[in-house]
Amino acid sequence: MATEKKAAAEEKKVYEEKKPYKEKIKELKKKYKLLGKLEEQAVADEQKIQKNVINNLRYIQRAYEIESQNDLADILDISPPQLSRILKGEQMPSLSPCLINIYRQFGFTIHDFIFNDVELIDWRRRVIKENLPVVNDMKYSGIYQFYYFDTSENRGREKYTHGDALMSGIMFIDEKKPEADKQDVMAVFNMSKERADSFYENTLKAGKVTATTCKDIFKNLSGAYYGELEFSVKHFFISLNFGGLKDRVQMIFHFCPDSNEREYIGGLGTMLSPSKSRISKPCFQYVALVKASLDVSEEEIAAHLLLRYPQFEVCNMAMDDLVNFTADLYRTDVEANDRLSKLPDVQKKTLVKNYVDKIVNETVENNMLRTVAVSGEDDEAFCRYIKRVNVNMHAEVK
Repeated sequence: MATEKKAAAEEKKVYEEKKPYKEKIKELKKKYKLLGKLEEQAVADEQKIQKNVINNLRYIQRAYEIESQNDLADILDISPPQLSRILKGEQMPSLSPCLINIYRQFGFTIHDFIFNDVELIDWRRRVIKENLPVVNDMKYSGIYQFYYFDTSENRGREKYTHGDALMSGIMFIDEKKPEADKQDVMAVFNMSKERADSFYENTLKAGKVTATTCKDIFKNLSGAYYGELEFSVKHFFISLNFGGLKDRVQMIFHFCPDSNEREYIGGLGTMLSPSKSRISKPCFQYVALVKASLDVSEEEIAAHLLLRYPQFEVCNMAMDDLVNFTADLYRTDVEANDRLSKLPDVQKKTLVKNYVDKIVNETVENNMLRTVAVSGEDDEAFCRYIKRVNVNMHAEVK
């Protein structure tokens, strides 16, 4: 009984000590408009953090089959007595080297290790990894040329022809490092097709330069973007940025798990980026990626990048209304006070025309520009086009 009273007294003492701090946090939260509840913004319960730390360290030792605490201490670059104190709840792990090495060696972020159950995180990570496709590391690495449309003009003021609006760029996808899940990517945008063709053929020796040489070439380019390629079950994603948050590009392409090709030759995907104009705006469009420099016209490539109009039918109800309206205009058996039937033919034609415009515009608005997707058939058709062009190019060379 005495022990329980002592514990209750100590708990009350801790609460009273923290009360002024909580009140202060409440005032600061209101002053600076901090997000979240007071409990979330205040210092977290140290006992809960200690429990997480102990459980997570024990899980790491068990999951990675680390034979002894001494080995775990060596991996974390701390002394065995220090690790022992942490596991007993007598000491919190230091940021460096302990927590940093937990991230470096096991991949758990400092936040997850302190606040979450890393066993659950590891399980989720393992499930995702097991469902990911087996990727040939060499299949997607190499030098590519890509194509997209110029976005510097506002809508309605675009270039006169699709060929005039076509832009190109060069991309290098590095080989995947054994310890990494992603592949490094470098890219240069805003090149004319002619300049990109020349750069690909001459500077990059038609994609034959070594990875080291290619990296050196990109590093010497003033407008180079840097990023990563990573895979999901059905797609691969290329994320690029220039100057930190100054400019970012996200590309999404189909992953081809059923393809027997030794290397990825290219595909049709989507690209989201800020438009290039006086005032940058979010922009979405198709993008074509090719592991070659295609010796074809700008117009021919541009034809594959046009956002396709969906096929739709004008609804029957709207057409019935139009037919009935037109019939009423030209009926002869009408009452004398029916003003529509007495209108001149020119005005009747104008009314019908306006009615047709209304139906078409409403139907188009209801069926277009909601979503635009690259189907598997679109991607396969573009791959067949690349193969056909390459075969013709090689035949001409011979």
